[in-house]
Amino acid sequence: MFVRSTTKIICFVFLFSRFVFSWNIDVIYTKYLRDVESFNSSTSNFFGYQIKSRVYEKQNQSKPTFLIGSPRSWSQSTGSDESAGLEGDLLSCSFDFTDPSSDCHSVRPPVANQTLSDDPIISDRDAIGLGLFGNPSSQNIMSCAPLRMKQCTSSVLTLGTCYTSSDFGNTWESDEKMPPVACPSNHLEIMFVLDGSGSVITKDPRNFDRVKGWVKNVTLKFNIATSARVGVVQYSHFYDGMDLVDQEFIKVEIGLGEFTEQRQFQYAVDNIPFQGFTTYTAHAINRTILEFETSPRFSDPTNQKVMVLLTDGRSNDFSHLQASASYARSLNITMFAVGVAGYSKSELQIVASGELGNDERVFGLGDFTDLDTIVGTLQSSIESILEGGSTMNNTNELQQAETGLSGVYGQVVCVCVCLCVVFMCCVFVGDMLLRVRLGFFNRGGFFPYLPQLR
Repeated sequence: MFVRSTTKIICFVFLFSRFVFSWNIDVIYTKYLRDVESFNSSTSNFFGYQIKSRVYEKQNQSKPTFLIGSPRSWSQSTGSDESAGLEGDLLSCSFDFTDPSSDCHSVRPPVANQTLSDDPIISDRDAIGLGLFGNPSSQNIMSCAPLRMKQCTSSVLTLGTCYTSSDFGNTWESDEKMPPVACPSNHLEIMFVLDGSGSVITKDPRNFDRVKGWVKNVTLKFNIATSARVGVVQYSHFYDGMDLVDQEFIKVEIGLGEFTEQRQFQYAVDNIPFQGFTTYTAHAINRTILEFETSPRFSDPTNQKVMVLLTDGRSNDFSHLQASASYARSLNITMFAVGVAGYSKSELQIVASGELGNDERVFGLGDFTDLDTIVGTLQSSIESILEGGSTMNNTNELQQAETGLSGVYGQVVCVCVCLCVVFMCCVFVGDMLLRVRLGFFNRGGFFPYLPQLR
């Protein structure tokens, strides 16, 4: 019995010894992998945060090589300490078993390969070396800079980026699967809805001219030649029984996107005549919605629609105001409400958000001479809709993704294919056995019946 068991153990060791690897510990020389600059630095560079080893080709007498991440390394080109920049670094380190010293040199991917656009890249906080992934059986490696940033008009995006190498870091290319690093598309449509009721000029005949000057100043911030489209509606009275598009005093003074040059747009604004009469705000919102719907960008999810309504009093159609404003917001139109002098704050809140007590996107002014004081704030608020924020059903998607913060190498496709093949084989065999079993009982004999395969 003992001999039989011993024989089994010997056979087991013999059969599986080919899968066992061993190594010797060298106690003569102590091996160090270190970057001299990092070692002598007074700050922590996180040298060794990520380590990948290169395949050791003994027959070619190549030295063991390691790719080592140092994500907090600072750049000599940007300053002398970490406050100047933490670009991070990748170092290729090799050593000889008979020599305790090591040879490390930087193989950091160049920033120039990152993007083809002209938008500024901020690479002094890259933290490259924080993410390092590779195929353990080849020279293919991926390194990421998860904190790579991009400066846009009013925000900084932290999308991150990754590079791939097929020669263990000697040369790098931008990963082809990476999304383009670009600022969000600034597709913007703005409709100014201006109260043209008689009360606007009661105190000062120049007030409507101040309103027109304010419209021109706000519009100057946006590029109406390419990315922005602007229009103007003036409103006062509404006639029952007349179609909304035919109303004489709820009128599209400047069609959405009608002008693509600031000079032409400003000239058209200056020539808008004042109406007078009453204040049908709800109907004016409805007419402005119809103007938005004429735009070819209306259903484009990357297009931001903004309505800026200015009024100096209470609406004559208040019973319809909540429904009209709510419908506009349901179409992903962002509403801004500006009140001057005798405005109703509750009506402004209904227009902007539909919530009483909520002053978001609400501006209240004491006089028309104060309009220019909110130009910058209004411009910034509109820009925040374009970049970095979330409005209605639109999100900023991957703009703060920090791509490459972590990852893992795996052969998922191969495993999935193998599992699918096994599953199909099991189904086929099970189906055959079931048909054989049924065939045997149906025939009532001693031999199975094999039906024809479909």
